[in-house]
This record gives sequence, structure tokens and C-alpha cells, in this order.
Amino acid sequence: MGPLARTLDGQGCSALHPENKQEESPRLKLLLDRQREELLANGQANLVHRNSGFPEQDLKPVVKPFRPCGGATWASDRTRP
Repeated sequence: MGPLARTLDGQGCSALHPENKQEESPRLKLLLDRQREELLANGQANLVHRNSGFPEQDLKPVVKPFRPCGGATWASDRTRP
């Protein structure tokens, strides 16, 4: 991991100083296991629905990620199985 990536984990510029070298922190988990499972289940259900000749279902969003430094927000109701 490069020096810039280390500054993005919340340690700020102090992470760049050689005396402040630390073990790499664990990766940020964006989805809970139950959210991932629900997204996959919705994707599988829609695949079966679509393959049966029906249009895709309009499902309730499971997660709503957003970008805090910009105006972007997404609503995700399924993922590809």
C-alpha cells in the first residue's frame, strides 16, 4: 500500500512520518453479511423471474451508500448472483 492510501484510513498526514509506521489496518467492510446475502437473494429471485418471461421486479432498496464529499447517493436492491 502506498503512502497516499495510508492517509485515507483516518490517520491523516502523521501516517507518512517514518516514526509512525503501523501495521496495516483491516480493510473496511462496506456491507454487512446479511445485507450481502439479501442483495444476492434479490438478484437470484429477479434472474429466475426474468428467465420465466416476466419483467424485473421493483424491489425495496437494501443499502443506500453515499459519497460524503459529493452529491452522489445510490440505492441498491440487488446484485448479480
